[in-house]
Amino acid sequence: MGTHALSTIGTSGQCSTLLAEAAAGQHLLALCHYEQDGGYARDYVETIAKADADGFVLSGRKAFTLHAHAADSLLVSARIGSNTGPTALFIVPRDSAGVSLVVAPALAMRKGAAVTLNDVHLGLEALLGDAQTDVTSVLEQLLDCGVCGSSQSDGGSY
Repeated sequence: MGTHALSTIGTSGQCSTLLAEAAAGQHLLALCHYEQDGGYARDYVETIAKADADGFVLSGRKAFTLHAHAADSLLVSARIGSNTGPTALFIVPRDSAGVSLVVAPALAMRKGAAVTLNDVHLGLEALLGDAQTDVTSVLEQLLDCGVCGSSQSDGGSY
């Protein structure tokens, strides 16, 4: 799902670097979108990205995400400016200051983690696309692909 997000709304610089690394198995991405209080509402995003002089500062919590504990980068959905701002996606290195994970097991012997972002400082290059474009429709596509892929990998119908 992460590579689909990059190829859909990422800049040419983001795509040329991260897509090549992901294709070579050198960079794992995890999409962190759902939030504890939102259930499975796809448009529920309370994580906030506030602009600062160097880029953005992210704060919020994401619910359990498969493979977040092992990902090199987290693709995090956040609203820009306030809880009514446009929804955007950010590339967040998992080892960034202010990122904490609570690792837990999942079905089929997989693992994942809940993610907390506490004043995570990111440069402008961390934003996928631009700050004015709401990416909710892209998230809808990504989540649809994830549900289908998960169903197939867990033995569901094709």
